[in-house]
Amino acid sequence: MIRSRRFRRALTLFFAVALLGGSARAEPQQDEAPSWTDRIEIRGDFRYRIELIDQEDENFRHRHRIRARFGVHARILDDLDAVIQVGTGNDDTPVSNNQTLGDAFSSKPIWLDLAYFDWHPAFAEGLHLVGGKVKNPFYRVARTELQWDPDLNPEGLALGFRRDFGPVQPFVQAGAFWMEERSEDPDSWLLGVQGGLKSTLADGLVYVLAGTSYMHFTAMKGYELFWSSTDSFGNSTVTDPEPPPDGTLLYANDFHEVNVFAEVGGKIDRLPWSVFADWVTNTAADEDDVGWLVGGSLGKCREPFDIALRYIYRDIEKDAVVGILNDSDFNHGSTDSKGHEINFALQLAKRVVFAATYFYNHAPLEDPEPYHRAQFDLKMRF
Repeated sequence: MIRSRRFRRALTLFFAVALLGGSARAEPQQDEAPSWTDRIEIRGDFRYRIELIDQEDENFRHRHRIRARFGVHARILDDLDAVIQVGTGNDDTPVSNNQTLGDAFSSKPIWLDLAYFDWHPAFAEGLHLVGGKVKNPFYRVARTELQWDPDLNPEGLALGFRRDFGPVQPFVQAGAFWMEERSEDPDSWLLGVQGGLKSTLADGLVYVLAGTSYMHFTAMKGYELFWSSTDSFGNSTVTDPEPPPDGTLLYANDFHEVNVFAEVGGKIDRLPWSVFADWVTNTAADEDDVGWLVGGSLGKCREPFDIALRYIYRDIEKDAVVGILNDSDFNHGSTDSKGHEINFALQLAKRVVFAATYFYNHAPLEDPEPYHRAQFDLKMRF
């Protein structure tokens, strides 16, 4: 009997220890990260800018500006992501996250900068369907701004394909974006398609890239200006003829933009270089319908003390592109201008860069006057 009780006690103790031990092993360790961190990535950047602007017949401007962006990238499923980002901004244009300091130390606004899904199915490698307020999906040769400002985030749907096939990488992109929704008149859309090819040569030391695109804007001619009722950002306008005459400005042309671009680049003793060209014409305008740029770059900022240089010359007529969407810094964000842009960048630390940009432009093209703009940036990202 005694032996039986001892056996039962030993058996009970054995199961108790096993149960407690199993429970302890099931609990996460103190230093283990929560599981949601495997699916969520936080990204952001901050830029402090000192800017000087000297324009004919205008007061000299000296301003300090900041740009701050903070976003969350979430992996919903293995083939489905969602991105939400907020950032600083202003009510000058829809293509700038800059916030000018001043206004008696007032608090600065935060805007919704990005909000989109990205579906990239496993059965079609390289295919992406995105929707919402998205990053501009169309390729910009050497990240230049002949058609699009780099801060432009269009709103709608885009379908794209990009994939490496050995030394050849084709890319195709199509998008449908809402420019203006109207309750009574037709909506204004941007319907675009783009295609191109990048090929590497000489064991990857040289690459050649070329492509073309077509951007079709609907319901623009005879309709009110986007964003501002008084500023066309260089595009031709007419006055609303409908009574009563209120002086409302309307677009004088539609915009059906055909674009061709090319880029050649490589490395010289591990130093990246490139030369590039971009050309666009608006087939819906009868005149002042061509824009182009050429330029080159040397170096790239990756490690501390790396230096990068870039030079661009561009000439853009009044109705070559939609003025409110192209570069917001070149000639104060307007078409009907030409001139130079020089960029310099120095990597100070792993995620910190100092950059300087100088614009020497002339506008308008028929009777040009000089426009000078200098920017000094301290940029950091996390």
